[in-house]
Amino acid sequence: MKTSYGACTIDMVYDSRIIDIDEGFTRMLGYTMDDLRRSSITYRSLIVQDKNDESFKALTDNTVNNGMACAEHFIRRKNDSVIAVSCFGRNRGDGKLDIMITEDRKEWNAGGGGFDRLTGLYNYTAASAEIERLLKNGSREYNSCILIRLREVEKMDELYGSAFAGAIIENTAMYINHHYMNKQVKAVPCRLSRDTFLVFQFGRVPSEVERVALWVINELEKGYFGRRKDVEIGFSLGICHMELGDTDFKTATYNAGKALEYACANNAVIEVYDESAGKQYTDYGDNHLLIEPTEKDERIFGYDNRFVSFAVAMLSSTKDPESSLDVLLQRIAWKYHFLSALVCWFENTHYVRVTNRFERGKGIVVGEEEFADMNDWDNFMRSFDSNGISRIDDTNADYLSESDKEFFRVRGIGSAINFLLYDNGKPAGYASYCWNEPGGELDKESLSTLIQLSKIIEALLSQSIRHEEEEKRVNELSKDFVTGLYVLPAFHAEARRMLKDYDESKAYAVVHMDIDNFSYINTNYGRETGDTLLKMYSDIINEECGNRGIGCHIESDKFVCMLVRDTKAEIEEAVKLMYEKFHRLRPKKHAVSNLRSTSGIYFIEKDNLDLKDALYNANLVWRAAKNDRFAAYRIYDDEFRREREHRLNIIGSVRGAIENGEIEAFLQPKFSMNDMSVVGAEALCRWRNPDGRYKFPDQFIPILEEEGQIVDVDFCIFEQVLKALKSWEENGRKMIPVSVNFSRAHINKGNFAEKIIAMTKQYGIDPKYIEIEITESSISRNNNRMLCYMNELRENGFKLDMDDFGTGMSSLNMLIEAPIDVVKVDKSFIDKYENPIYRDYINGIGNLIITAQKEIIFEGVETQEQINFLTENGYENAQGYVFSRPIPLGDFEERYIYND
Repeated sequence: MKTSYGACTIDMVYDSRIIDIDEGFTRMLGYTMDDLRRSSITYRSLIVQDKNDESFKALTDNTVNNGMACAEHFIRRKNDSVIAVSCFGRNRGDGKLDIMITEDRKEWNAGGGGFDRLTGLYNYTAASAEIERLLKNGSREYNSCILIRLREVEKMDELYGSAFAGAIIENTAMYINHHYMNKQVKAVPCRLSRDTFLVFQFGRVPSEVERVALWVINELEKGYFGRRKDVEIGFSLGICHMELGDTDFKTATYNAGKALEYACANNAVIEVYDESAGKQYTDYGDNHLLIEPTEKDERIFGYDNRFVSFAVAMLSSTKDPESSLDVLLQRIAWKYHFLSALVCWFENTHYVRVTNRFERGKGIVVGEEEFADMNDWDNFMRSFDSNGISRIDDTNADYLSESDKEFFRVRGIGSAINFLLYDNGKPAGYASYCWNEPGGELDKESLSTLIQLSKIIEALLSQSIRHEEEEKRVNELSKDFVTGLYVLPAFHAEARRMLKDYDESKAYAVVHMDIDNFSYINTNYGRETGDTLLKMYSDIINEECGNRGIGCHIESDKFVCMLVRDTKAEIEEAVKLMYEKFHRLRPKKHAVSNLRSTSGIYFIEKDNLDLKDALYNANLVWRAAKNDRFAAYRIYDDEFRREREHRLNIIGSVRGAIENGEIEAFLQPKFSMNDMSVVGAEALCRWRNPDGRYKFPDQFIPILEEEGQIVDVDFCIFEQVLKALKSWEENGRKMIPVSVNFSRAHINKGNFAEKIIAMTKQYGIDPKYIEIEITESSISRNNNRMLCYMNELRENGFKLDMDDFGTGMSSLNMLIEAPIDVVKVDKSFIDKYENPIYRDYINGIGNLIITAQKEIIFEGVETQEQINFLTENGYENAQGYVFSRPIPLGDFEERYIYND
């Protein structure tokens, strides 16, 4: 007879109301969804013989707290009969739990029937009979035999004993049943041997069988196992697909066993039997088939195996061992009616620390750590017997000291039982369970269960202690050595703790800060001086944070802090104060360094407490403040948000603009001032809006440069220039060189020189008609790599222009070293030609460029007076509005190329 299964979903917000069921639930219990709605039946109301709702709480509370749980209880059917069920709960979130119920077959097992006593699955004999029956009655279809092996069971025995291993096996069986039933697969599952399960699957094509099997294993490992290194359990699969109409399932089982052994030997997850593949399969003899487990092998009746299974599940899946230990103590106290349950850990050989405690009337007791000196506890360790158990039947007994009696009297303890806990084979603590009356008793099964649970408590406590020790080590390493502020990971942890207790009546902000021109200090005064400056700045941050914020040193001169004040205005004042303090101190130390601090402020609102978002936005607004040399700080406000949206719009739409032809090349002619003839042109980028108007370059060029997308725009303009030059050549028109700008962003995008050369060859253009413009800053910031690219271009016949000459830091050195053909003097110099000093400076620059044997052209010439000054001093070429503004490529061609 096959075990019955069913599933339902309950809503804990509405007192465990059943909101969904499957067909199996209806078959088992007789209720339809209409029955449940009409009678407002809850899952709690279906359970019978549940004193103080202990079974219900064991299932639901631990499913909520730990994501999953196992329990057993009796459920009343619609016809008023009662059946025993085993339950598996899984937390769906939002107060909803999925519960799979399996009809409990304990009564049949007692007679030795056809079911495995530990898991409730078929044994091999019963499974064989069921499979043969179904094969005889079935139609001609595909069938498959799947063997699933649970690895490392022997390791579980060594670490935690047979009870732990048994619980793992039992839970694995429940998962296998649960997943195959949820997939509505026609299958017969059985336990083949201690660590191996068989699933005979009917009526599915081989690819589907393999897909479902892998899905089941993935769900097993993802949902339950493998979260702790020493409890890491994996699976191997062996599959044999039978031919259509084949009914010899025993041979299929044997061949699936061969595939399983092959998978295990080769550390593989799955092996599908294929004799023609030439693989070396080993025999899978009868000794692998089920040998009925004996009382000695699996003592499932000596203790409450369901309770142990629940504890094992919690141990294997917990991410928070301390909380899981609290929950387990609570369940033990409820189940065995203890006044209190606590766990103690031995510290420094003779001190005892209470790590976890549950008390009736109080619940889990937190924040009341208790220490005791074992020297004050008369003969405490000697009271444990050879099994690690100590009993105190009467806390007022004569053999106890007066201080011990007082200790128990204050706590209302009448009797107690203690279980010694071990770590690496040595006594490391104990679990203590107390009654409020003398003479507390436990039956044999309860005592055996607590002994088994002690092993689980040992593991949980060990995890908790290790976690605590790790936290201590992290805290020791959480402060930056130079500044004394938090390092970034520790700041994240502390800031998230602060946000957990978010108070709507307060203002919260993340502030990103740095010291401008800090590299100047390190370079000119040395690292030690730089560290002193960082310490001075961090002291200002720490002082302002106080107990209403936390500060962090990110790296170099970058800092971040979280501030909490009564109002946003107070936070803004705090940031101003930090700026002013630093500004007042700075001139005393480094008067000529032009140091200042810049900050970006992001206020955290209740509707978004995501620290990652806050840090990102604070960094964004800090970058904006950095670009404004007069701003000490900037706030992420509506204005900035609009700028941000504009930025995102630019970034998000540039690719489409290129594809739709909205990125256009404008040409600005270069003139000989001697005869006003056109000697060349510069290609500039313009972005046409759908309404025909154009975006100003400063609205999109800086954004695209920062994001690196200017690279695509540069090549878009370059290709338009190549097409124009090809057209001029094919139409027999005068060819003039055109210069094209390339941003420094190309430095990080591979060898852009190769792409320029390849595109020029593709269009068949002589490189002498193309000038590559590179800004002075691009060369100075990436000197070696840029020089390599420039030499490569020059060797291939391209002319190179240095744009914006005179605005950088290393102009004179680069003028000699860089492979430059044309130097373009920045507009800022000619703007001030009326100043005698600037006149001398312009001539000095000009003479230097001529001496270096470079061509020279002046940018931004806007008046006739400027032309007169330049020609009087012997300069020939220039460009600027006085000659022509940049104009669309078509207009340029009409005016200067095709105008006969």
